[in-house]
Amino acid sequence: MPDVVAELQTRGYTVDVLPTKGLSVDQLQAGCRDVDLVFGVNYAPAIASICGALAKPYVSWTIDPLPNSRLRPVPNVRPDLCLAFAHSSEMVSALKNLGLTVRRLLLAAASERRRPVTNDGALASYRCDASFVGSSLMSELTSLDALMSAHSADDLMEKTLLWAEHVLNDASLRSSFAGFSSLGGPAVLPSWLTARIPKAVHMDLMSHCDGLIAWLYRRRAISELQGIDAKVSVYGDVGWSDVHDGYVGPADGGDELTTIYCASAVNLDIPRLYQRNILTMRVFDILACGGFVLTESNASLAEVFTANEHVGTYADYSELAQRLRWWLDNPAARSDASAAGQEYVLQHHTIAKRVDEILDAVTALTWL
Repeated sequence: MPDVVAELQTRGYTVDVLPTKGLSVDQLQAGCRDVDLVFGVNYAPAIASICGALAKPYVSWTIDPLPNSRLRPVPNVRPDLCLAFAHSSEMVSALKNLGLTVRRLLLAAASERRRPVTNDGALASYRCDASFVGSSLMSELTSLDALMSAHSADDLMEKTLLWAEHVLNDASLRSSFAGFSSLGGPAVLPSWLTARIPKAVHMDLMSHCDGLIAWLYRRRAISELQGIDAKVSVYGDVGWSDVHDGYVGPADGGDELTTIYCASAVNLDIPRLYQRNILTMRVFDILACGGFVLTESNASLAEVFTANEHVGTYADYSELAQRLRWWLDNPAARSDASAAGQEYVLQHHTIAKRVDEILDAVTALTWL
């Protein structure tokens, strides 16, 4: 959001920013009443409802997966005053099902923040052969555990973990897997599990099971690198501490993250398995910094970048160590790819470019 706000202000717009924490309905209504247009990152039905009641245009750019609770119809929403953007085809379809006008808009690099760091002193303590920065997704496990406990089904947790391991063995080898919704929804979950959970929360159960599979997948991917002859740094929550000896601790998302991208010979991108077919912001940001990225191949990535020309790719976690070793052993190829990728991102895939696309669409609707 700060990146979008800065771009709008650069273009001469006056922007009032409402805080997201502790914001009451009355404050939200007051904040939306005297503006020409309301913009938000990630579609929020509450904002759509308030804007509908006030007859104000509402524009959203959804960059994160939304919970099912935010993809249900609510009163007062006026589809004729809603314009939604989303980068994943699944989210585009979900928002269209609400009757909204939806356009696909890829993620992009925050090029004002993600830029090369050349100060050796700043880079020294972060230098490594490969790094991964991200959540271990341990919270996905605890969320599922909490849901099952709430419905007196916590005795099934061990059985659920064994089932998830079996599912992962199959899903990790299929690039088409994008969560249980891609297989048919809650109906594909085991009957011994769904029978113990009220049907009203089966969609939430499915989301938590997606998170469980994603947690297992990331753990496997990072653990595959445990024995490789290279310095691997893992940044994130404490859930990584028992997965890899290279666990460093958390990293802030500002200058420190930019420094890590620049100091790492290879930056790893490991997807959440239920988002396996998206092109992550991490790829754009790393390239904007002039860093090299090794990411899992998928159709969305191939739409934008050329493998081995802009980025390195691997098919699934079992190939990650092998591909990492190749790129570490070929620094010239790595340098060529990062340079080509950086040039391409800065020309075509920045937040500034995306804001232009949003404003073009808004102008065509005569909302500004």
